[in-house]
Amino acid sequence: MIAVAKEARGTGVLRKMLTTVIDECQKENKDIVLETMTEANVPIYQHFGFELIEYHTSPNVPFAEYCFIKRPN
Repeated sequence: MIAVAKEARGTGVLRKMLTTVIDECQKENKDIVLETMTEANVPIYQHFGFELIEYHTSPNVPFAEYCFIKRPN
């Protein structure tokens, strides 16, 4: 789980966390799968090279689920 406090947004904290994970998975030739339920996060993850592969909604819950994958280069 990744979360950035409001007061830390825009400071590069998320970039540092994601870059560390991405670099390690690249070295080990592993996919990274993540999901978010916040639509505003979609372009952020796409910026880091994650591909939106699934999108789920349900009339029974008040949110959507966005599923991403980033494959090693």
